[in-house]
Amino acid sequence: MPRVQAHWIKNLRTMVRQEHGRGWTIDGVTSGGIYKTRINLENPNGRTSCVLPLEWSAKNQTEILNAVKRIRSTMEERQINSLSKAAKFDLKLERDTKTNKPTLTGWEACKADFLKSRSDRRKTTLRDIEGRLKKAVLLLESKPKPKDSKELFEKYRDRYFTDKMPAGSSGRLQAVNVISQFLTHSFEEFGLDKVWLPPTKKYLSEKIILQSDRTSEEALTPPIQSNELESFMAVLEKEKNYSLRLCVGLMGCYGLRPSEFGVLTADNGKLFVGQVKRNINTMRRNKAAKPQRVIPVDPPNMKGEGARLLAQYESGLVKLPLAVTNAIKRVDKEFKETKKRSYKPIGDAIRQLLQRHWYWKNLEKQKAGLVPYSLRHGFAYRCHVEIENPISVTEVAGLMRHTPDTHTKHYARWIDEAALERAVERLTSDQKVQV
Repeated sequence: MPRVQAHWIKNLRTMVRQEHGRGWTIDGVTSGGIYKTRINLENPNGRTSCVLPLEWSAKNQTEILNAVKRIRSTMEERQINSLSKAAKFDLKLERDTKTNKPTLTGWEACKADFLKSRSDRRKTTLRDIEGRLKKAVLLLESKPKPKDSKELFEKYRDRYFTDKMPAGSSGRLQAVNVISQFLTHSFEEFGLDKVWLPPTKKYLSEKIILQSDRTSEEALTPPIQSNELESFMAVLEKEKNYSLRLCVGLMGCYGLRPSEFGVLTADNGKLFVGQVKRNINTMRRNKAAKPQRVIPVDPPNMKGEGARLLAQYESGLVKLPLAVTNAIKRVDKEFKETKKRSYKPIGDAIRQLLQRHWYWKNLEKQKAGLVPYSLRHGFAYRCHVEIENPISVTEVAGLMRHTPDTHTKHYARWIDEAALERAVERLTSDQKVQV
């Protein structure tokens, strides 16, 4: 650069100073082999600066002035003292030169950055998140474009919340949560206008998620009751389908999750399961959770069945179904290659085996919403309702490897029902004694 200040530089600095104040200055610095624009600010908090990806050139005067204006506005609106942080918000988005608003490329950039921030999620969770964001971005790109987050959610509701995703369903709640997190992330990381912040929880609940018209009883996954488990086990025994019988029996007698077959071990007549319940807290733990012992609660007419199943499994005399074993191998192989583990293939294999069996098909006709997890729910039902001396909430929660709060949330109806029945029995018994 020549020592004599170019006329355009003098004029540009004068315009910046007149519009924004004496603390604002601009100059050029070499960065990455290119002479780029630098913005400087002296204020009571000290000196701050940032380098823009704009060449320090007369041809870029308008772009430089616009960038200074946008960055100052961002600093004031968001109460940011750092020029570099404000520039980060501004420059992550490509902008429409006419409206100075994010372009479609900008929304795609937001989506890509949000997905990157969720990269530690398991594969199936990421797939679900990406699918919901793809739909949201499609609506943001489609004319007439939504002008704020409320319009986006309303368009999403009208387009995608069909009969397959009824009011109050978990699918609606999950979609709303993902899009809300995406919009919040975009506001915080990309400097989007405040109109894109998610609406209030009250609005989302009343206008988007809505209330389910199903009763709590209809919404609860039905349990496999003890007499049904006993009959199913007898059928599998008669058919000599010992592998599937072992699988069904372990889930029913021990309350196993389908995924727990991937971390199931037997040692000296005891059964243990490792950690499979995955959330953001468990996924970020450095140390693996210690395996937990599982203890059977047998169906009333199959005393000792849990111990027999354990002996078969530990000795290897009876093996799990081949489809389940292969699924476990795939899960282990994926973990070795990617250091990420998804147990979904194991659950899928068990579900397919059950849905192909004629006895399970008959149960499905009788029990709407029947799933493999119904065997685990049957364990809880047996503990609270079917056995002569029902077990306490805390004890059953321990047997099922979750907290008492979680247990009460899912099984409160059965717990209350069992408590009422016991109260009536005590009252009847007392009355008989008095007579």
